[in-house]
Amino acid sequence: MILDCPGVEDVAVLAIKEDTMGEEIAAAVVASVDLDQVRKFCFAKIPVEKRPRKFAKVAALPYSVAGKMLRRKIDLALFD
Repeated sequence: MILDCPGVEDVAVLAIKEDTMGEEIAAAVVASVDLDQVRKFCFAKIPVEKRPRKFAKVAALPYSVAGKMLRRKIDLALFD
């Protein structure tokens, strides 16, 4: 769904451990547009319970040689 946003090239959606809520949804985004545009797109298209709460813009996402996304290699400090 986030990939449908104009200017978004790649995205990884993660569950990040949170002290008060247990887990929060976060999105690491490779995009040529501002994160505010991505956030507005998500608010308009994604239900509140499924919408990422935190966003981080990254240059590239890590993939294995087989083409599988390596979510564990995404720096979670980007979302603080």
